[in-house]
Order: sequence, then C-alpha cells, then structure tokens
Amino acid sequence: MTFIHAENLTKTFGAGRGALRASDGISFSLERGGVLGLLGPNGAGKTTLIKQLTGLLRPDSGRVLIGGLDPAQDPPGLRGRLGLLLEGMRNVYPYLTGRANLVYFGYLAGLGRDEAARRAADLLDRFGLAAAADKYVMAYSAGMNRKLAVATCLMGSADLIILDEPTAGLDSAAADDLAGLVAELAGSGGRTFILAGHDMRFMARAAREVLWLKEGRVRLYGRAEEVTALPAYRTVKLSLRGSVPLRARLTEAGAEFAEEGGVLSVRLDPAGRRARNNEPPAPQVPGAMSPGPGTDSGQSRPDPAAAGPLLAELLSSGDLLSVSGGGDLEEAFREISRDTAQG
Repeated sequence: MTFIHAENLTKTFGAGRGALRASDGISFSLERGGVLGLLGPNGAGKTTLIKQLTGLLRPDSGRVLIGGLDPAQDPPGLRGRLGLLLEGMRNVYPYLTGRANLVYFGYLAGLGRDEAARRAADLLDRFGLAAAADKYVMAYSAGMNRKLAVATCLMGSADLIILDEPTAGLDSAAADDLAGLVAELAGSGGRTFILAGHDMRFMARAAREVLWLKEGRVRLYGRAEEVTALPAYRTVKLSLRGSVPLRARLTEAGAEFAEEGGVLSVRLDPAGRRARNNEPPAPQVPGAMSPGPGTDSGQSRPDPAAAGPLLAELLSSGDLLSVSGGGDLEEAFREISRDTAQG
C-alpha cells in the first residue's frame, strides 16, 4: 500500500541568474513500512526535499501525499503522524534530564503519564542511556545527545519517521543498533522511515530503497540491493605479455591503466561510462532500477557489456593476477558522484 507519493516536486530559491533550483521534478513512492535511504552529496537537495515532505516548505509545483494528506494543505493533520529530526536540530533541552526530555515529547505526542514514562524507560534502555537517564542533557556527550534526539522522534505513534544524519556523532556499534531498531520498527511495527545522510555503512544495513539526488534531480531510485549491484569499476592486474597495440586499445577505450615491473593494472568500466566521449549517462541498473524522472533523457545509457571485449583482450595478452573492486553502496556512491560531477 503506497503511503508516500511525491510527484514532480520543484522548488527554486531566488530569481534570475542567481536562482537555485533545489528540487527539479522529484518523483517517488514509498510503501507503508518502507525504509528509504535519501542519498546524495552536500547540496544535492536532500534537506529541501524533507522540508517539502513535512510541510515546512511549499513546493513551487508538484504535490506530496502522505497517508492521503497533503503537507502543504493540512500540516496540522500530518503533525501527529510525523517524527522529525533535521540536520542541525537538537530536539532536546539541555536543562532537562534525558528522561524528562522523552516524557515531555511523549506528552506532545498525546501520551498519558504512565505510557510516556514506560516508553521513555524503554527507549533509554534501547539507546544505552539508562545509566544517564536522570542526568541533565548538558552533561551528555555529542553521541549521547544524538541518541536522545533520535529517541524523541520515536516516543509517539508516528507513522512516518524522518531522520536527517541520524548517525552523526554515533560510533559504529551505536549506528548498528539504530539500524536494527529501524528494521524492527518498520517490520513488525509498520512504521515508515526516511533516512538521509552520508553514512554508507548504516544505509546499507538500514535502507530497503534508495533515492539518490544530485543537484536537485533524481539520479537513482530503486531497491537498495540493486544499487549495490551497479556495474562497479574493477581493477584488473596482469603479468604483461602485451604489445603496443594493446596499450593503444586501452587508450581508445578510455580505460585507466598503469604499468610497473611487468605488471599492467587496468581500471575497467563495465558500464561503459568512460567510453562515451566523457559524457556521463544517468546511472542505471538493469531490471527494476531506473533513471529518475529528473534525469536528462538525452544522455547515453550504460552498456553493461562494454568491458567484455576489452577484458577478453586483456586476458589473452597476459596472465591474470587479480581482480578487485565494486559491489557495495559506498563504492556505488563514489562512482556515481564522480560520474555525475561533470553533468
């Protein structure tokens, strides 16, 4: 059942030559109980999109529906269904204890005293803050502050939890615990999550779907496992028996290569992205993954078989020593960000 539907969202700041289009025709849908990873480099438009989803900004055009409600038209109706942590928001009061902060947010969510106290105790325990529950938050570390801020979003019965940079200040163990909690609440609890940030390890564990933005436009949209299946760059090392024509062929194909001590290291591009006159196409995965609606349809499409003939030539010209690279979300992020930097 579709819970979030965004259609052709556009938002521009400023006017004339200095205008900045922060959202450029963004469209996506998310099922109830889904977990969406909102990715992209700094300035990609992630926070602007979040603010449009929550009614903090009105889109210039396009529409959002969350559980049948339009945030731009009915923000009070959405407010009780939403847990929100924006980048830079503290979400906590330093002159209250950790427990008092959570109980207060429970009251705001409409919980009674006993239920607020029970949920606060449970979340303090889940986030490893039970020992510091009755200490003033001003004495908390940055990581403890972040845990408490995330916990405030979970106090009520919000259908949608949006967390911007939720792992900022968290160590890897705490980030893993949060990923597990998100999976639990989305699975059995039926809550829907949007997670924005740059922590690829966390995203790989937590997100089921990925929406990848670049300069306000959708570059990738689909299931997380398909993103990690993007044809990734691979380095092939061979004991060289090749000839000058092989080196010319590598240059013609746009492959990066180096030779040292009789070993040829070739950086292959299975998607053919480097062999298209340096015009980076929209990243694409065969199957359900597809270029986003904001992608330039005039760009050339990747050819997953492009590296095949070149690899065959390499193997016939030397003895294969090793193959490395590719296959995870962080690698995909680096390659897409690099390939779209010129777009």
